[in-house]
Amino acid sequence: MRSRHAFLATAIAVALLSTPLTTDSAARAGEPDAQLSVTLTASEKTVKAGDTVTYTGHVKNLGAAETAVTIALEAPGYLELGETSGASVDANRATWKPTIAPGADNAFTVSATVGTIPATERRVTVVASVYVGDDSSPTVRTATAGFIHGVKDTPERTAGPMAASPPSVPTVLPRIVVGGILLVLIAAAAIVLGVRRAPRRVRGVRTRK
Repeated sequence: MRSRHAFLATAIAVALLSTPLTTDSAARAGEPDAQLSVTLTASEKTVKAGDTVTYTGHVKNLGAAETAVTIALEAPGYLELGETSGASVDANRATWKPTIAPGADNAFTVSATVGTIPATERRVTVVASVYVGDDSSPTVRTATAGFIHGVKDTPERTAGPMAASPPSVPTVLPRIVVGGILLVLIAAAAIVLGVRRAPRRVRGVRTRK
């Protein structure tokens, strides 16, 4: 009887551990298939009218599939973007459309000339967005905000990624822990049931004559 209960407990535990993980990001509703990251840096930390700044970015494909993307760099109206290889420049927006292989790092760069900066500006902020396919919302986005010469501003860290799709990492540990606990509980219950059902031996009592 005990061996039967132990076999049943083991079978249940194995079934629990082999169940697909619902915490896997690939199974989450609305989770993008592409796994990308983006960074953007400026050649100058502080600028003034007439300066030239070079913006350099990197888009990495962290996924397992080749991904066609659109990289859009948007600058404020007082920055005049220059022509750059592989990009389409329209006013204050530069666009690249590369296809990035798994594990590859796609670099993009563009120079800009600083015009008359409005008095209301506190930082020179340039945004880089990455779109997958025909998506209208960016999969990842980041920005860099340069200081303006003569404008008092508290130094802060350059803006980091605003939205990113982390690589798909199955959460295995929680299910193993839960499965182990259930296995122990089921095995304990099987032992208790086996003990209760086992026939009890009644020892004879000798009496003196």
